[in-house]
Amino acid sequence: MIVGLSSYSLGKAMRDGKMDILSAMNWIKENGGDFVEIVPHLFTVNGDDELIGKINKKSQEIGLPVLQYSVPGNVLKDTEKEYQQEVDRLKTEVDTAVKLGAKVVRHDLVQIPTNDYATTANFEKHVGRIIEAAKEIASYAKQFGIKTSVENHGVFVNRCENIVRIAEGVGMDNFGVTLDIGNFVCVDEDPEASVRRCLPYAVSVHFKDFYLRKRFAMGSFAEQMRKCGCYGISYMGNFWRGAIVGMGDLDLPAIADAVKNSGYDGGVTIEFEGMEDCCDASRLAMENTKALLGL
Repeated sequence: MIVGLSSYSLGKAMRDGKMDILSAMNWIKENGGDFVEIVPHLFTVNGDDELIGKINKKSQEIGLPVLQYSVPGNVLKDTEKEYQQEVDRLKTEVDTAVKLGAKVVRHDLVQIPTNDYATTANFEKHVGRIIEAAKEIASYAKQFGIKTSVENHGVFVNRCENIVRIAEGVGMDNFGVTLDIGNFVCVDEDPEASVRRCLPYAVSVHFKDFYLRKRFAMGSFAEQMRKCGCYGISYMGNFWRGAIVGMGDLDLPAIADAVKNSGYDGGVTIEFEGMEDCCDASRLAMENTKALLGL
C-alpha cells in the first residue's frame, strides 16, 4: 500500500490563498505523501487543458503521481434528457482523469434535497437508475484502463448494504467502492463492521478520523452543539467532527488491521476536514496512517 493526500485536505490553505493545487502538490511530496488525489473543490480541472498540463508537469518534476480524481455528480434528474446529459458530463470527467494519468475516478451519482429523503423506500426507487448510470460510465472508462467508483458519503447511498448493492449490481471488474473508513458514522453504522463488509469491493480507501458525541449523552447541551456549527450531524442526530487520523474516536487500529488483512494493496488517501491547521493535521495524519498500516 501507498499513502497519499486528497487535495481537499488542504482546502483551508487554498481558500486563504496560501496554496494552489501546484504548490499543494509540492507540499504533499515534501511532507511524505506518495501520491495526490485531485478533488476539484476550490478549482476547476475539467476543460482546463492548461491547468492539466501544469499538473502533469509538476507530477513528473517531483515524482508525485495523480492516483485518483474525484468529482461530484447527480443522475437523479427529472427528465431522461437531463439524466443523459449528466452521464455524458461524467464521461468527460473520465476524459480528464485520462489526461491526468489517474487510475481511479470517484464520481458521485446522487444529491438529495434533505436528509429526510434518505429512506429505504427512496433508495429502492432510485437504485436501478444509479446502477444503470454507473455501468455506462464504467463501460466508457474501461477502454482507458480506469476504475470507476462510488463513495460511501452523504446519507443516501452511504450504508454498507447500499454500497454493496450498487457494486454488485454494476458487476464490472473496473467498478467498485472508494471506501471511506469514517463516513459510516454519518449514517450511525459501526465503522469497523461496515469497513470489513465493504473491503472486498474497494478500489481505493480513504483514511480519516472523527470526534464523536452521542446526542442523548449531551442532554440540553445538544442544542448548543447544533448552533455552534462545528459538528456535523448524523442521520439519527448524533454529532461528529473531523479529527487528525489517530487522534479521534474511531477504532483505527482495528480498522487498519482489517484493511491490511483483507489483501487490499492500493492507495490509502488521507482526508482531513477538522478545525486544526490543515497542514499540520495532514502531515501528522499521513505519518499516523503509515504507522497504523505498518508502512
